Amino acid sequence: MYMDTYLKANLITKLGIDKLPPERQAELLLKIGETIYKAVITRVVEELSDEDRTAFDHILDEKKDEEDAVFTFLQLKIPHLDQIVDEEVALFKKESIDMIEAISS
Repeated sequence: MYMDTYLKANLITKLGIDKLPPERQAELLLKIGETIYKAVITRVVEELSDEDRTAFDHILDEKKDEEDAVFTFLQLKIPHLDQIVDEEVALFKKESIDMIEAISS
């Protein structure tokens, strides 16, 4: 399956991140995580009711640096959150791999 292929892809190796110094690796992985986190948040906000969106906005204001609190709330409200995360990770990997392959050709 499409998504499964990209979920299993080792992005660190495909993008050559493994060849970078450890501090640069950590920095890039953090940025990748932030990008995926934002994509997930953008997608799930659309699925929340107005009431839940208001509560979610409050959580973001109060605990924006506490990803666990954010995801705990979302897991209660979005039963298929894990699937959304997997899809966004696969999409990020696919787009990154496609870009690297296009540059390399």
